[in-house]
Amino acid sequence: MALLPSPSRAQETPLPSQLSGRAGGSTSLLDAIAKTPHDANGNPCVGYGSFQPNHTVTLPANLPSLQVRVSSGRDDTTLVIQGPNGTVFCGDDPTADDPGAIVTLTAPASGPYQIWVGTFTPGGQPPYQLDLMASP
Repeated sequence: MALLPSPSRAQETPLPSQLSGRAGGSTSLLDAIAKTPHDANGNPCVGYGSFQPNHTVTLPANLPSLQVRVSSGRDDTTLVIQGPNGTVFCGDDPTADDPGAIVTLTAPASGPYQIWVGTFTPGGQPPYQLDLMASP
């Protein structure tokens, strides 16, 4: 199975994959992208980032599930993911001791997914690592 990165990256990237960048910004991801305090799974939609997604990836058909996990050391990061049908998935701290964020997509539709990596408070721009892992 393959994952196609954003148009700025010309080559196909196999799963699992690691992407990186700088999180955060001053745009409320709740107001600009999610438009609701919780996603359909009840996960909180929080954080601040850029109006433009950090990454756009294209998922293949028939993928059983995909886990998207972000970590940035001690910085409190969040995730907002918008699927090809407009569905929004959000993630924040997976545990009290882990300031990263995780989103698990079960039987995701094929197509492009926009990924925003935010910070819990506005203004910071810490470096992050984003791990994409497909389940068999």
